[in-house]
Amino acid sequence: MKKLQLAGVARALFASRRTWVFGAAMAVAGAVHAAPVEIQVWHTLPDANKAEFEKLAKQYNKEQDQVKVVLRAFPTQAQLQQEATAAVKAKKAPNLVQLNDNHSPEVVAEHKAILPMYELLAKYPVKDLNWFVPATSSFIRDSKGRLLAFPWMAEMPVMFYNTAAYKKAGLDPEKDLRLSYSLPYPEMAAALAAGKISSAVLPAPFATLALQANPALKSPLDLGALWTKATGQKSYPMSALVVSRKLAAERPEAVSAVLQAVRSSIEAVKADPAGAGLLVEKHELGLKAPVAAKAIPRSAYVFVPATAARPAVEALLRVFLETSPASIGGKLPDGGFYAAF
Repeated sequence: MKKLQLAGVARALFASRRTWVFGAAMAVAGAVHAAPVEIQVWHTLPDANKAEFEKLAKQYNKEQDQVKVVLRAFPTQAQLQQEATAAVKAKKAPNLVQLNDNHSPEVVAEHKAILPMYELLAKYPVKDLNWFVPATSSFIRDSKGRLLAFPWMAEMPVMFYNTAAYKKAGLDPEKDLRLSYSLPYPEMAAALAAGKISSAVLPAPFATLALQANPALKSPLDLGALWTKATGQKSYPMSALVVSRKLAAERPEAVSAVLQAVRSSIEAVKADPAGAGLLVEKHELGLKAPVAAKAIPRSAYVFVPATAARPAVEALLRVFLETSPASIGGKLPDGGFYAAF
């Protein structure tokens, strides 16, 4: 495990304000103490990531004796925030907390219990801080570009495009195509609405957000309609529920119940966009109720059983099969991939 040499960070974490972060990070103390400095880290990582994080923390604690990282996992973000709020009031706050990135950076930075990361780093510089890929840290910077927290579980988007289609349209993909992944969807929508960028490919919720913020914007293309024209399929498969063969065989009634719940949920959201919008805002899913309500009708939510979805799924997988066979295992999945309940 690569160590981050953070001189004196452990001392800084015991200042009057604690460091809260959108993503957790481990710190290495540079000062010598008679007993190890304990760093409390609260998180909501899923089981697989939790196991790996615990493994890394255990390894780190074993490699040195100046700092001891103590992890505490919470089943939900709501429970973590509830206990963190109580801990702050009791002046027993943890040192590092993982927060969802749908919190406004400016709001988080203004909270009295938060020490913005740029202030901490000004006192205790980190020489290898620039290892962060720029595109993965923009969502936790303020309007002045200052780092408010460590990015954690950040993802880099990947876009596949068919160069043959560009050539067929008379375009040179090496000269006529310029892709930028520098902004996540929320910031991309804001930049588009503010006129800082001229065009963007956005999913429905964020496209609605941009259009509502700036009525002068136009949506010249409907990717769903273009997909239908290219493949003959009415829908573009975006997500799927996957279960193990063992679960499907041993507990088919449980899987059926989950599928029925998903179907009912989709039908309820489509029938009452306004009510669903209120739930989106209540549970902090990243959008205000009015925006979510307007986005839902444009989002083409559907429930399609696996067997009925096979033609649409295969239409999508054939694109990868023709251009990058290895990305889907070299062949289309057989009928056993599409379970019936």
